[in-house]
Amino acid sequence: MALSRHRIPFQVAAGVAFYERAEVRDLLAYLRILTNPEDDAAFLRVVNRPLRGIGKTTQQRLVQWAESQKWPLWVAARRADQNPAFSKQAVARLKAFVHLLEGLSLADAGSVEALLHAVLDRTGYARGWEDRSAERDIERLAVVRELLRLAADYDRSFGDEATVQGFLECASLSSDGDTLDETAGKVTLMTLHAAKGLEFPIVFIVALEHNVIPHERALAGDDPRELEEERRLLFVGMTRAMKRLVLTRALRRAVRGRVFDEHVAPALVRREKVAYFLVDSLR
Repeated sequence: MALSRHRIPFQVAAGVAFYERAEVRDLLAYLRILTNPEDDAAFLRVVNRPLRGIGKTTQQRLVQWAESQKWPLWVAARRADQNPAFSKQAVARLKAFVHLLEGLSLADAGSVEALLHAVLDRTGYARGWEDRSAERDIERLAVVRELLRLAADYDRSFGDEATVQGFLECASLSSDGDTLDETAGKVTLMTLHAAKGLEFPIVFIVALEHNVIPHERALAGDDPRELEEERRLLFVGMTRAMKRLVLTRALRRAVRGRVFDEHVAPALVRREKVAYFLVDSLR
């Protein structure tokens, strides 16, 4: 978002992988409905996500009825009690979903990040993931938190001009950057994994901070191979630079609404003293 604010052109390598995640597509679909209630594709994507008992049969009947009346799906759902084909239970669930959507707005939330939090709270989309230790749930929660971070960055970058539609457009631009053009004169953003096998004249590696590089899961686990893999990934990133390498870290970082002082992980410093010197020399 900072690059957008300063009008610096950029492209994203492997950006599609994030924006194609089910969690991201679901939450963006909620935002799409809030900006355009007639977005039937977005409506169908989330009408039963998370599960709220609106199954395929009910959805098919809703689509058929809406098409026959030439209504958008949300209007048909609001008027479900007018169609005897729906059971009382289906009517109640469809109306409850419409009521949920009508209770969400950027004006009430105040920011895109706060609106996403409201969506999560009111829908219960990520409820329970924090209490589970399964790798899949940890990963899904991390994806949701990353989307919230991106929304917060967007809010900070655009201030009073921030809109839900603007955030959706930024997300769309990011997801279109899956093919790299080395002659485009753009900053290329990528993960350490995506950098394997590539080289660039100048490389910036950011966030050499405790719980970021190396990742908190590698530090919390008992398997030393995980930490070794984090060191290897950093080495891969450092050796992508052909002429100049810049390693940075934040002195303070906002995480889930709280600000923390950051430091280089001791587990990283033991083996990467050059990295430690370069990072601290930029303070």
